Amino acid sequence: MKKSILGSLFNKFGLFCLASKINSSKITAIIFFLTCSIVKSKKRNAPTMIYIHKGIGIDDIKAMAQYSNEINYIIIQSSFLREIFKYFFGATIYSNKNLHTDYHYDKNLFPVDKKNQYRNFISDTFIFFERLIKYDGFICSNYVYGYLQELSMFAKHKEKIYVVLYKEGLVSKKFVDRFIQRYTNKKFIGDVFLTYNNFIKNAFIKSNIDGFTSNNVSTVGIPRLDFYKDLKTSEENIVLFSFYPEDKFSYLENESFFNSNFKNQIEKISIDFHAYVIEYANKNLKKKLIIKTKFPKKYSDYIYKIIKQKNLTISDNISITNIQNPISLIQNASVVLGYNSTTLIESLLLDKKIITPNFYNVIPEENNIDYFLEYKDLAKVASNYNELSSFLSSDFCLDSILAKQFLEDYISYNNFQSSQNAEKTIIRYISR
Repeated sequence: MKKSILGSLFNKFGLFCLASKINSSKITAIIFFLTCSIVKSKKRNAPTMIYIHKGIGIDDIKAMAQYSNEINYIIIQSSFLREIFKYFFGATIYSNKNLHTDYHYDKNLFPVDKKNQYRNFISDTFIFFERLIKYDGFICSNYVYGYLQELSMFAKHKEKIYVVLYKEGLVSKKFVDRFIQRYTNKKFIGDVFLTYNNFIKNAFIKSNIDGFTSNNVSTVGIPRLDFYKDLKTSEENIVLFSFYPEDKFSYLENESFFNSNFKNQIEKISIDFHAYVIEYANKNLKKKLIIKTKFPKKYSDYIYKIIKQKNLTISDNISITNIQNPISLIQNASVVLGYNSTTLIESLLLDKKIITPNFYNVIPEENNIDYFLEYKDLAKVASNYNELSSFLSSDFCLDSILAKQFLEDYISYNNFQSSQNAEKTIIRYISR
């Protein structure tokens, strides 16, 4: 905790930019060392990997440390590297939509002299960092981030292993090839690319994207889902994992049908679904409803906007939160509601019933990322209040056989072995 606070202070006062400005890679390395977290393996002579912390990827690392524990982890915040990156390429760099796409190709956005300066700074920083603490390589959550491109090339140059534990790509099988097309101009510079399932793996292998081969892409599952092992469950609450249309459907922005009418339809379905759930809870006061949003304020604001727009009340049996642990929420849920979220997959691991909104009539099937597209019987689809009320009031059962098929298909489910799969694969590449 102390290190997290220290890191926040360093970031807040721009000390990473300052270190860059005075060209002090040594100071940067020392700051990295002072602010990093270290998770140690109980195994003697375990390899050590630096994890560039971004989003939910940290939960995968925590699971690997708990359920496999064959690797030491040094955790460095990605925001620190982004601050340094901003210093070299300009404060407005993140306003450019081609930020990650064109690092290796756009000489206007990324001038050669600036790239050389950034490359030297990153190289010097991590060379000095190794004098403070030894490490074998790096793990990050995607290969496309502009600020990590020089780090991956540094790893290659210094014969450090570079691993991508890919945290994207949970989309329908029908859309996965088109999903990966957006990475066409993004070069993979690394040793191994770990995916959730085989159809994501195969899509990258056949994509012809520079850097991918059949030898460096491997399926391991989702390590963080190992936390669901041996969990005892109850059926106390209705849980809605709120979804935000602008986030969920941004991938369709370049499609010909993405116009104001389409956006209005999507928005209406989303607003109505949230409103139906709240209305149901208001009419069934003995049933507790928990609405979970993402942390930034705009997501909870979205809920309150719907409440105001629909003239809804919030009864005492309804709570709205952005901090509760999703695992505990699912663990104690009688039914889980949401849209195209990993929380729905996590719910299946605990045999929870699922209800989703009906976007099927609006989004063309070939453009639909919903991973229940080929498993429609797994989730009840509510198009209106009466359907939702009927589902929530009935005692329908989850098709456990179909759920097992889905889990094997989408997350390579193998009885909570993903953490071990991931670490064994990483160690195998280190040994090479």
